[in-house]
Amino acid sequence: MADRGRHGRAGRGVLGGLRQHPARPGRAPLPAAGGRLHPRRPDQRLRHHPGRVRGGSGGERGHHPGQRLGRRAVGVPHPDHFCHGGAGPALPTLGSRRPLYPREVAPVDLTPLVVSFVTFFGIYLILALSMNLEYGLTGLPNFGKVFFYSVGAYTSAFVVSRLMLALGGASLVPWSAEAAVFREELARSEPWLAIGLFLLCLVLAALVGAALGSLLSSPALRVQDVYLALILLVVAEIARVYVRATEGFIGGPHGLGGIPNPFRFIEGAGPRGLAYAGLVLALAAGAYVLVERITHSPFGRLMKAVRDDELAAQVLGKRTHWVKAQVMAVGSALAAVAGVLYAFFTEFVGTEDFDSQLTFTVLLMVILGGAGNHRGVVAGTLIMTAIDRFTRPSFLALLGLQLPVDINYARHALIGVLLVLLILYRPQGLVPEGRVRTAAREEVRHLGVSS
Repeated sequence: MADRGRHGRAGRGVLGGLRQHPARPGRAPLPAAGGRLHPRRPDQRLRHHPGRVRGGSGGERGHHPGQRLGRRAVGVPHPDHFCHGGAGPALPTLGSRRPLYPREVAPVDLTPLVVSFVTFFGIYLILALSMNLEYGLTGLPNFGKVFFYSVGAYTSAFVVSRLMLALGGASLVPWSAEAAVFREELARSEPWLAIGLFLLCLVLAALVGAALGSLLSSPALRVQDVYLALILLVVAEIARVYVRATEGFIGGPHGLGGIPNPFRFIEGAGPRGLAYAGLVLALAAGAYVLVERITHSPFGRLMKAVRDDELAAQVLGKRTHWVKAQVMAVGSALAAVAGVLYAFFTEFVGTEDFDSQLTFTVLLMVILGGAGNHRGVVAGTLIMTAIDRFTRPSFLALLGLQLPVDINYARHALIGVLLVLLILYRPQGLVPEGRVRTAAREEVRHLGVSS
């Protein structure tokens, strides 16, 4: 009868805790002298390399016959596979003294994330304030907001691409890669030129946006609000398709790059990005002050009168169509300024960035925060920007997170659920609109008389 091994099964012996195999035919078993037997191949000896003892880190810890080998880490090749050639140390096992993972992790640079969040928060805030001025205070459903946003970006791309090549004396195709490199180098060597072009684009985009907003809204304001929304939505889509099909404007479907950051002269992407983010935040604060002053002025009270009861305002002799045209002009100018900031931040303009989905995202910011209240719009913009920026694949990769679903679809689902919950439980928004503040009301309040 064959000897039974440790586990009581015939034909099994124990050598290193593993099953022994007979020697291969034609090869005699090697003696134990000159090296230890291979734990899985008794007819072979292990090669000895100083400082690379299996199961330890440079010491004399080895496995002797009858001792079980430690379980290896999942996904780590067996150390025996690295015992040939002597190139590099053996991989550690769970039974070794060496750690499986490095003790110190390199610090993660969060500057790009901060720059991206602050910059897009400022851009979205300007867009949301302009939407609140039109929809929240005047009752104009501007579903073509992305069109005026793209006007600012297209204006910047057109002006910068032509003027910089003309001033630099270069005969290049404006949307070519060579032209983009030329503009970047020119902006780095001539900082005042880059800053001047940035300011020029801000002014031109605001003027063009205001003119187009007043022009497009004039015939549409004489119809019902639903038709105004549809007309502006169609105009935005037609403009996007036309620019995409026209290569001579901003490069057609390829887009146009090389729009230099006005702070190109600052060395380092981090400091340059922080400077631009601060500039965008300052312009967003200026836009907030502007819409606040408009809201609490006599013209702002007239806007609310048109929103609440347009017929009553007309009976009182107010020119409601003129009020709507003025509001559309101011809101479109702010949206165009936001487009300029976007173009100089991304340094690229393409038609894919201006689809109609952005319009409804901005509208959701207004509804979430509270239509008619600019402080609520700030809160809604902050929440939506956080959802948009912190659910990007790049941010999750930075944290080392992997989700079992596509994060882009999950983001849209999260926004949809948020909108449904908002309509059901908080239709007035996070910060509802307050009372109209006038000088007489403030005087009465200070006197302690109930209003």
